[in-house]
Amino acid sequence: MRLTDLEIGARYVARRDFRDDRDVLVLEGDAFTLRRLTSERGTFALAFDEETLYLDEQRQSEIVEHVDRFLRLI
Repeated sequence: MRLTDLEIGARYVARRDFRDDRDVLVLEGDAFTLRRLTSERGTFALAFDEETLYLDEQRQSEIVEHVDRFLRLI
């Protein structure tokens, strides 16, 4: 599942630890509610109620291309 397949308003939980492009650590079990997903110049901004995460399409390509390995719908 690609990052752009995430659903606005849905609640997700981290399946495993990972860091975003600004070195924010997400821990397994952290829960987030997605409010907005934008993309600009190869960087995705995931605006959750709890935190905004930034993912570079190249540097975090595994997360961008396979987000279901990192987040699951709850």
